[in-house]
Amino acid sequence: MQPGVGPTLGNGHIVLVEFACFSCPYSRAAQAPLQQFLSNHPEVLLEFRAYPIPTHTDSFMAAQAAFCADDQGKFWAYHDALFATPDHSANNLRRLASGTGVDLILFDKCMASNTTTAAQRVQRDLADGQAARLYGTPTFFIEDVSLVGPSDAQAFEDALNGKGSNSAAQISTCKVNHSAN
Repeated sequence: MQPGVGPTLGNGHIVLVEFACFSCPYSRAAQAPLQQFLSNHPEVLLEFRAYPIPTHTDSFMAAQAAFCADDQGKFWAYHDALFATPDHSANNLRRLASGTGVDLILFDKCMASNTTTAAQRVQRDLADGQAARLYGTPTFFIEDVSLVGPSDAQAFEDALNGKGSNSAAQISTCKVNHSAN
């Protein structure tokens, strides 16, 4: 997976690319071990890519909202707020924007159209995820290693050390149906 297009966190020289759906409980569950891993590895830079699962209500809208927040420099605060709640209804997305200091006039304008840069970024991430043949979220790429549905910080350690998993038999993920895409 080629990094370099999503919002980043950290200053490391090793890039960890995360494809996640804000509405996926497994993506949500991966955040705590991910943060634990990142706190122990300042050499790792996290890049986020949105991969909304079509069967999850409001998942595309939540991803678009995150990129609307990113337009105002508030991606990571909004990212954390999205993962903190399963309610991604339009009203709650707006409430989260307000709570993270996002200008609501700009946010509403960004959310009003599927032709905004934010919506196009979600579409780009979806296309890149499909090209990588993701079969579930969360999926992480670190150099040439993929990690699907990590459940603890050790899984990230293993990936950093070159031991990943591409096995569909592994882990809990929100499944992607490529035939529907």
